[in-house]
Amino acid sequence: MNAKDLGIALLIVVIWGVNFVALRLGLNGVPPMFLVFTRFVLSAIPAVFFVKRPNVAFRYLLAYSVFTGVGQYSLLYGALKLGMPAGLSSIVMPSSVSTCATDFAGTKPESRIVAVAGVALTFTICNTSALPSSLFAALTSMS
Repeated sequence: MNAKDLGIALLIVVIWGVNFVALRLGLNGVPPMFLVFTRFVLSAIPAVFFVKRPNVAFRYLLAYSVFTGVGQYSLLYGALKLGMPAGLSSIVMPSSVSTCATDFAGTKPESRIVAVAGVALTFTICNTSALPSSLFAALTSMS
């Protein structure tokens, strides 16, 4: 890995971390569902012009959008509103993606158990004081 690649990787990490802090601050004045709606509308407007629609049936595209966009992000933003730390939320999002990827990749059930156990251990270690936000985080991770 050369210096340019390392710099790009570090920039991505910084942007990823700042994103969750900005979300946490944004929830101080806006309801969670409105922030989810605003985020996806503002993301969709440029995407409509530059990203080709996937070649799948509309019902699958709609189902994916509802479960990922509305379900997963609503639970995450709700957990942040209830007091989930921004640092933990930056762990929850990639862990939920990796859990889903593990399920769909056709891996052995033992690997799935390890992935889910890792997510549960993260919640236990990082957020033992805020039970409601931990429950929301667990739901987000499994959605």
